Amino acid sequence: MLAVPPAVARGTLLSPGSAQEQAIRSQVWAGVETHYKFRHKGSREGLQALIDKYTKNKRALGLTPAATEWIRPLAAPYLRGYRARAQRKGSLRGCWFEAPHSRAGARRGFFVGYLVAADGFTFLAPQPPECLVFAFVAPVSGVSHRRLVRASDSLLRNSFTLIRWLTHRLPRFVFFEDQLPAMLRHRSMSDWPVEKHEHFSRNFFIETCAWLVRSGVVRKLLEKSAAAAPTERRVHGRLAIRGSR
Repeated sequence: MLAVPPAVARGTLLSPGSAQEQAIRSQVWAGVETHYKFRHKGSREGLQALIDKYTKNKRALGLTPAATEWIRPLAAPYLRGYRARAQRKGSLRGCWFEAPHSRAGARRGFFVGYLVAADGFTFLAPQPPECLVFAFVAPVSGVSHRRLVRASDSLLRNSFTLIRWLTHRLPRFVFFEDQLPAMLRHRSMSDWPVEKHEHFSRNFFIETCAWLVRSGVVRKLLEKSAAAAPTERRVHGRLAIRGSR
């Protein structure tokens, strides 16, 4: 007997284009997880690999680094003041836009691009390849994340509430207080014609970035980053001194 029947595995990847489909997909995914954990002593290990076995979308292979170079000039006008850095490996393809005051141990900003594999993003129950745009504060365990994300009146939590009020257009933004993508909008490309991938992606990125600008979070996150920089430098300096003793 299969750990997860193929039809059920495929069912987890129903197109998330409508609210009804999203609800159905969430229910199916929950059932798959329960069934898999029952047959594997409460563990989820290997589940995503099994799902990928039945649902691997070869169209994601077309998202090479060269095929995503246009994302930076497209998003940069919306994310002015942020430093762009290409992402060419792993589950993501696209561009990070980091606040200039970010340090190696404390980063904040936005990502615009694609999710080409579920690794590290299974909490989304994704259907790669996907377009996604998200605001982030790293590390998730850090002081800045607690202040800018997890706090009840945090900047990103309040921005999420505002942006959900500004637009009801699907797919809607989602909020995660315990993940790197704190405020995120994503959309599977599985039901798009391959020849329309870039065109539809551009529309998605432009629309999403415009809402981020309108909500004020682009400007405010830059200001918060600048204000936090002196404190973070002092903390970083104290840690460096301790480490040298």
